[in-house]
Amino acid sequence: MNDKELYIKKSRERLFKLWVVRSATYGAFLFLMLSGLDYLVTPENFRTFFVYRVFIALVLVAIAFVVKETDPWGMRYHQVLAVFAIAASAGTIELMILQFGGHDSPYAAGQILLGICVLGFVPAWMSFHAITALVIYGIYAVPILLFDRIEQTAMFVSANGFLIGALISSLALRFISERSLDTELSLQYDLLQSEQKYRDLFENAVDPIFEVDADLRYVDVNRKATELTGFSKEELLRRTIHDMIPPDQVPRFAAAFETLRQRVAYKRFEGKLRTKEGRWIDVEVNSSAIIRGGKVVGSQDFVREITDRKGLQEGGAETIL
Repeated sequence: MNDKELYIKKSRERLFKLWVVRSATYGAFLFLMLSGLDYLVTPENFRTFFVYRVFIALVLVAIAFVVKETDPWGMRYHQVLAVFAIAASAGTIELMILQFGGHDSPYAAGQILLGICVLGFVPAWMSFHAITALVIYGIYAVPILLFDRIEQTAMFVSANGFLIGALISSLALRFISERSLDTELSLQYDLLQSEQKYRDLFENAVDPIFEVDADLRYVDVNRKATELTGFSKEELLRRTIHDMIPPDQVPRFAAAFETLRQRVAYKRFEGKLRTKEGRWIDVEVNSSAIIRGGKVVGSQDFVREITDRKGLQEGGAETIL
């Protein structure tokens, strides 16, 4: 397994864990919220069904908590707990079905809702979803075939058809979603790699690099920039260009940035830069625009100290004079 495949695998595991926790919590809430329908549809079973609903809600909340807090257990245990949560939910709905109508029960819609929620919200592998679809259908159909006398055949066949159709449709949509997810994670990995390569080049550049935003605040600097100025990265990011250059150079720098903003041009100029010791050093700045969304949002400034060169030039001029 290469680095990209490992990244996709780990990302999918994190997403699976996140959505198992969310789905279990949502399922617990939904079971309790729908208890009002029991009172309207079958008041004689309301108390019994409410006990079922409270019990499964507690089970789902417990599973959500365990999955959230058990990273060391690994993916396999999370999958087992997820299947158990689905089976327990389907079993609870089946108890209601058998107690109210059996093969002719309107509570069969609960199994359909369960299948859609699980297959629609939980980003798991197709093998996992195929198993959960079989679990949901098996828990619905097998007890009815074993313990119920089927008299309304048409209703039972219709309920089966709706459930099977919902599960197959959800599996098909999940298959498409999973392929899209893999593609998205692959592109995400490539982007992260590109960003890391840029970061490595930025940090290991020979010249000091300062990045500033439109307000002339430092937003990023590399290691050489901290060595040149003596300030730490954190100290520089709390400063603006106005804190680092002589007051008489502020208008010139602002004009240079305005040129970058309007023309997206490359700009080169000389100036002075303050160090942490309070010294002024001569620098040459090569500035280019940072463009995001088609707009210039800042500049990237490559800085080179030229104090010695300036000293030689001034010394040469004095000699000639």
